[in-house]
Amino acid sequence: MGTCKCHLKLRKPEDAAAACSKVLELDGENMEALKNRAEAHILAERFEQAKQDAHKAHEKDQNDRSVMEMLQRIDRLIKMASRKDYYKVLGVDKLTATARDIKKAYKKLAVQWHPDKNQDNLEEADKMFKEIAEAHDVLGDEEKRGKYDRGEDLNEQPQGHPDPHTMFFQNGGFPGGGGQRFFFRQG
Repeated sequence: MGTCKCHLKLRKPEDAAAACSKVLELDGENMEALKNRAEAHILAERFEQAKQDAHKAHEKDQNDRSVMEMLQRIDRLIKMASRKDYYKVLGVDKLTATARDIKKAYKKLAVQWHPDKNQDNLEEADKMFKEIAEAHDVLGDEEKRGKYDRGEDLNEQPQGHPDPHTMFFQNGGFPGGGGQRFFFRQG
């Protein structure tokens, strides 16, 4: 089991998965080996295999909070892997790109792909220009960039903060819902 953990710490997912598999051949009930092999699959970006191992671990112990968190993380990673990579669109490094780097890359690519400058390739230029603008919209805004980096849905309203327009109409058009009643006593 120690070999599997060492390979994980060294960020060698293939070796870690192989070592964990050997443990599981000897003891198919070893929760730690299942969780570590799932982590190795995550590291290698084999999310479906990671999910299978995490589900097996969850079946063995449905009260293990770390397995539930792992399943949630895997789902988020699957979702992130399927969406556009805005860093790649702008050609900047995710870990080191500053707001200035993002703005500079956006300006350069916007000029390069502007439809007015690409009349002979208008369809592709229009598509690229929109994609570049979308990437800049997300990465150029610190709040949106943070959500994007965490794998959160950018179109979703934050919990606890409903859409104010919806709230206005649901509450009869009055702040606070107009549900408070006041009674006055004379005399």
